[in-house]
Amino acid sequence: MKRYRLILISVIILGLLVTGAMAATSFSSRIEAGSSIDTGAVNIRTSASDLFNLASGGDPVKFDYQILVTELQPGTPSRGMVSSYMNAFIQEGGGDLTLREMLEFHESSSAFGEIRIFEKIMHYESGFSF
Repeated sequence: MKRYRLILISVIILGLLVTGAMAATSFSSRIEAGSSIDTGAVNIRTSASDLFNLASGGDPVKFDYQILVTELQPGTPSRGMVSSYMNAFIQEGGGDLTLREMLEFHESSSAFGEIRIFEKIMHYESGFSF
């Protein structure tokens, strides 16, 4: 079996400095998602997207990662191992520039053997609310 290392997407969300009614923070967060496969034959599709938009006043950070493994052809499954994960370390501050919240999570899924379908859709979104 050939060993393939697929997409590793790391999104570093730097501390946001927003003027006006929004509080300035000096904290940063990290979102990471990716997948790996170990197989001889597989039909796979992955996609990733991110958005950093501070000018609109809407949700300034969005991140998506998707993986889809299907049969090679109808009735012939993909064979091997596929896994996908998302890790996050998120910090948020208050108006007085102190750390108010820290959240960390790790999530993964995998399949091994004959794979007829393996699909995972991951989404992260961060913004300000008043």
